[in-house]
Amino acid sequence: EFLACNLLCATAVTQHGGWPRSSELQPPPPMKRAEPGIRLLSAPLFVSACCALSIPTPALALKMRKAAHQLRGISSPRALAFNAGVAMQGGGGSLSPQDAFLRERGLQNGDKVLLFDGVCNMCSGAVNFVIARDPKSQFKFASIQGEAGQTIQRKYGRDPSDLSTLVFVDSDKSVHVRSEAVLRAGEYLEGWGPLARAVRWLVPRGLRDFVYTYIVANNRYAVFGKTSTCRRPTPELRARFLDN
Repeated sequence: EFLACNLLCATAVTQHGGWPRSSELQPPPPMKRAEPGIRLLSAPLFVSACCALSIPTPALALKMRKAAHQLRGISSPRALAFNAGVAMQGGGGSLSPQDAFLRERGLQNGDKVLLFDGVCNMCSGAVNFVIARDPKSQFKFASIQGEAGQTIQRKYGRDPSDLSTLVFVDSDKSVHVRSEAVLRAGEYLEGWGPLARAVRWLVPRGLRDFVYTYIVANNRYAVFGKTSTCRRPTPELRARFLDN
């Protein structure tokens, strides 16, 4: 009963702005008759009753006063708005320089990003393949050689000069490379999701990565050729590319 009374008292203090001083307590107004079995009790009288029942020591009263102020601060509209803003920004009060730069380039929370070798003809063909099968425009793109691509590489702890693999950053911020990048991205493409999932689950990753690295990636320039400059997006696709 003692703990229950203290809890009720703390709740009342939180709702009514602080612990009442003895000078603030006034005799309660006459009881108003309500429905049968229901009594109307004023807030000051409720607090007085709780205090009288629990008889807190001065030290306990001080702790309860502090707890009431903390609860009132946490539940205030200003505190709730601040906490909501922090949650939307991923737990920090402001964006990091890397995130601010990528935000300026058009990267938003929830975007899926595919990093590709900008001078590789095969990689540019893969980008065209993804765009043609992405009617919801879920993907954004950046060349690994570009400033945005290198910033993303650094952000996730990768070597920005590594051109040996496609890099896929999913909407949950998970990063995938080599065959896993191809298949994870393929799961979001129209008409290719079931096949990509089946290959990813049925074929061991070691075998997939061996084929990707030693048969595909290492021979991409020899088989498909390369260009002297990175791919330039068309005006209608410019918003989906993070490079200038």
